[in-house]
Amino acid sequence: MRVRYSLGGLFASLATVFLFFGAVQAQDNSKVDLQHSTWQQITSSGKIRMGVVQYAPYWVRDTASGTWSGAMVEMGKSIAKDLGVELVLQETTWSNFILDLQANKIDFMMAVSATPERAKVVDFVGPMYELNFTMINRPGFEAKTWDDYNKSDVRIAVVTGSSGTPVLDRFTPNAQHVKLSKLGETLLAVMSKRADAALTTTIAGLQARAQNPDLGEMITPLPLQGLPSYAVLRYEIDPRFRGFLAAWGTWNRTLGNMEKWIKDSLQLVGVTEVPTDVRF
Repeated sequence: MRVRYSLGGLFASLATVFLFFGAVQAQDNSKVDLQHSTWQQITSSGKIRMGVVQYAPYWVRDTASGTWSGAMVEMGKSIAKDLGVELVLQETTWSNFILDLQANKIDFMMAVSATPERAKVVDFVGPMYELNFTMINRPGFEAKTWDDYNKSDVRIAVVTGSSGTPVLDRFTPNAQHVKLSKLGETLLAVMSKRADAALTTTIAGLQARAQNPDLGEMITPLPLQGLPSYAVLRYEIDPRFRGFLAAWGTWNRTLGNMEKWIKDSLQLVGVTEVPTDVRF
């Protein structure tokens, strides 16, 4: 199955990538049930419930059949197989997944950033993989390292308030930071030559260039700077489920399975070729 996007639709979907990294308001700590045992619940029911969000290429639902595919779905299948239980995909939202965890509607969710605010009420395991920051250069503009971008005449577009802002402040304090409200606007700034480059993440950059190769070269500046991504679950006294996820994550990341699942899923959004230097 291949999902097609218009350029406008791509910009809208790319803008949501930063939902992974934004803060979520902490919920009432009284909702944390430390006595609950997810491990016991999974083994007795024979099912494990994974939270899913319609967000390509991590989770993609076929509108005709209702089936889900994507990188996180493959990870969920692997977890269920290793546990010897059935995987149940339970749809949630970025604004509700913490509440769904606390209400015992889901057992875990992947592709979540471990912000301090979230850590007040939910637990994290990982990191499972990392999304490196990348630059999309306008055609004719050449830069490959942070030092190349850190010049007073270089204009770098970034989403205001995103996780990329402190990265630019740290590594390109001398550059001009063109702050815009949406990721799509930063890409349009590059296309219109109002910016020399746009800061984004690897997956968002690959999707953007697949839809519009005229955007220019995608560069991963050195030294690598990335955002770690975690599995999220409930706080509880029983450590067995958390321990299993930690071991599963280390094992599959070491074997390169995480990277393979993510790269394979990019075909769902039209990315047929991934540069050899791209790592997760």
